[in-house]
Amino acid sequence: MEGFWKAQEWQVVHRHVIPGRDGTWVPFEDLPLSREVLRYLRSSYPSGVYRHQRAGIESFLKGHHTCLTTGTSSGKTLAFVIAALQVLSEDPDAKVIALYPMKSLGTEQEQRWRKALAESGLPCTVGRIDGDVDTHEREKILANSNVIAMTPDVMHAWLLAHVGDAAIAKFIRKLRLVIVDEVHTYTGVFGTNSAFLFRRLYHVNRRLGGQYRYFCASATMRDPAGHLAALFGTSFVIIGPDFDSSPRFDLEVQMVSPPPQMDLLTAVAELLRAMSNEHQRFIAFADSRKQTEQIAAILARQGSAERDEETSSIRKILRTLDILPYRAGYEDQDRAAIQRRLSHGELKGVVSTSALELGLDIPGVDAGVLIGVPYSHTSFLQRIGRVGRHQPGTVYVVKAGSVLDEVVFREPELLMSRPLSESALYLENRQLQYIHAMCLARPGGEHDQINVIDDYESSGEQVELCSEVTWPTGFREMCHDERTGEISVEFQNLKLSAGDRPNATFPLRDVEMQFDVEIPNGPDMRRLGSLSYSQVMREAYPGAVYYYATRPHRITKVDPVSRTITARPERHYTTSPNRLPTRIYPNLTTGNVFSHEAYGPLVVTECRLQLQDSVAGYRERRGPTEISVHYPLPLHTGIHFRSSVFTRYYFSSGIVITHPVLNDLNGHQMDQLTELLYEGFLITIPFERQDIGFGHDKHRREHPYIPVGSRFISIFDQTYGSLRLSGRLAEPSILRAVLDQSHNILHGGDWRFEPALGRVVQALLSAAQQGSAPIPLDEAAATVESSTDIVAVIRPGSVGLAVRRNNEHVTIENVFYHPVKGLSYRVRYSDGTPGAPPNADIIWSIEEVVPLEGESEIARYNPSTGELV
Repeated sequence: MEGFWKAQEWQVVHRHVIPGRDGTWVPFEDLPLSREVLRYLRSSYPSGVYRHQRAGIESFLKGHHTCLTTGTSSGKTLAFVIAALQVLSEDPDAKVIALYPMKSLGTEQEQRWRKALAESGLPCTVGRIDGDVDTHEREKILANSNVIAMTPDVMHAWLLAHVGDAAIAKFIRKLRLVIVDEVHTYTGVFGTNSAFLFRRLYHVNRRLGGQYRYFCASATMRDPAGHLAALFGTSFVIIGPDFDSSPRFDLEVQMVSPPPQMDLLTAVAELLRAMSNEHQRFIAFADSRKQTEQIAAILARQGSAERDEETSSIRKILRTLDILPYRAGYEDQDRAAIQRRLSHGELKGVVSTSALELGLDIPGVDAGVLIGVPYSHTSFLQRIGRVGRHQPGTVYVVKAGSVLDEVVFREPELLMSRPLSESALYLENRQLQYIHAMCLARPGGEHDQINVIDDYESSGEQVELCSEVTWPTGFREMCHDERTGEISVEFQNLKLSAGDRPNATFPLRDVEMQFDVEIPNGPDMRRLGSLSYSQVMREAYPGAVYYYATRPHRITKVDPVSRTITARPERHYTTSPNRLPTRIYPNLTTGNVFSHEAYGPLVVTECRLQLQDSVAGYRERRGPTEISVHYPLPLHTGIHFRSSVFTRYYFSSGIVITHPVLNDLNGHQMDQLTELLYEGFLITIPFERQDIGFGHDKHRREHPYIPVGSRFISIFDQTYGSLRLSGRLAEPSILRAVLDQSHNILHGGDWRFEPALGRVVQALLSAAQQGSAPIPLDEAAATVESSTDIVAVIRPGSVGLAVRRNNEHVTIENVFYHPVKGLSYRVRYSDGTPGAPPNADIIWSIEEVVPLEGESEIARYNPSTGELV
């Protein structure tokens, strides 16, 4: 590539070589394994096994839950395959679940399992159950297979939901081993939900008279023992990197900077095309779905006539292009087509999001491109671990212009020395606890279903949770309340949404609702994947150009009620949303504040938030021309959107930072300071970037120590309902470290930040270095009246959010007593809301409409007289 760097004016900033090493094998003959397993090892591994493989096998044979945490491509799979073969040789009727976090990984690993079982000579079979497998086939697969490759999603939504079926109960009773690969991925919403799922599975298994062990694997965990204890509720033996004796090839990492005059995506596309021309088979990683699609689209247009490419079907594109995109959200058949060509070595390269970070073995990949320094060092190690598995490799880290890029390219040694990501499991989250309490403990739920199998009527009995695992604080009480029907008002909407199907209603991976993207295809609709609400705000708002498998589509309608998005084919234009500043409404009333501390003039609060994201239009690029489009959109565009803004309200929690010095800054300086603290936070605590948001606003109400109108900065969870990830910033040591990191970024000369912000950061840092004191909450703000007859309501003419209608903005017309709903509002939807009938009599109970903090006017309603006071 030296000729390319010189000709195209790229700069190689730094080179680092991760040296290879020879492997060391150790004997296995003395292990107390069955004849069949020893025969398999002698045949397939005549030189012996690696030291960490032997240590993992020994731990499992001693009866321990075991986890291998050695590096990528170190052969962790063999250790848990041997554990499974040993279990099956001891009991031919035993069942094994091999759990993979993604369908693509499970599909690939299914073939490896088939090969291992065939070579072992054991009369055992392998099956796979994920969302692609028809429900009518699943019980047959359970009955006929000894090893089942499965996703946790299907375990939650189908297996445990139907545990009362005889075939499923029999399978779970015979379960002896659960393998959890890539266990570091079980974090955030997905990990927290999975922590309850694993406990529910263990409870059901023990109630049915079974007992199984776990065998886990991951190359990248910061605190394996702590993470596993939180995830499974039990202790593990950890076989760490010190045991690793596997060989590896040299891997060179080059940090490169593209020519400053060239657009980043165009520069990256030229780099990838040059690598392809030099016969380097590559995998490139981008941090956004949009970047992934657009880079692949540029390469597709370079490789074929645009007219031909535009008229090709998606199926033909996936079959013929030699460089394809890969990301989450593809339809199953499209994802499978890309993965099949990858595994067969038919592609010159692939441009992917983190979806290909995990243990897929893509043959022949000798080069990797990271577009920007990954915010997580865990992600960095996983990505470079895809390269050079079978020969020496090279990874190019491209400077993409982020703050982290500036920091790391200034100090290249940081690239290899940053800490691994922290595990983010928040088991005390009450919303998630309640979802799993419904799954397990509701009348007719998982606990009751297994008791029916044993002819034991338990619908009136309390659920005695399995004592062999640790249950999160508060969960037993939550199960008791669900059992007796004494659920809190805060959970009633969840209960109504779930009905009798909470497993299906609430997926493991996202508490946000999902939108389906569709395009007319003759008399039918062709699906173009799915998006969360937050992704819609970034990629598929009304009028946006949305890319799918390199093909551009114009979004013509977004319907939040039916959760569908309609699109039409479009030319290769690109759009970016004109986003209004996020409006942030801190709730500083009793019961909504987690911490409230004063460091002299600096006030740091962790509390619940209401957040409003709005798009007012978009910028559209057509070649060298850029146009600006504002909402509402005229009828002749064929785009159905007549409102002045496209808005999403949601509830979360976050940190609110208030200091008098912020009142001296203008809006641009506040934007910069907020971004600076956000970047400092993610460098200090490397959470996933999409999980954390930031913004600034003004306090709309008077609070102790905080005058009305005071400016604040907020770092918050972007997950609906919140996991309190951002709450780490409330810890004094983390707060100081983040401010110190922000100070260092400024002094490093990053051009995007005004030097004048140094004075502000120094003021915040000086205050944070003082001792803190708790601030008493304004109890009056949370008190309605001393009389229990008086009810707080939203004043007619004011506004609220209809929580049963995706937090839609409504105006209150009057308050009255409804014979069915009880105390209720008559409301009017905002103009232009899809699906809102004109002049309809729309009634919501007062629990179904919540105040908009700082904007809704509150009145007092006397039920006895029907008067507002």
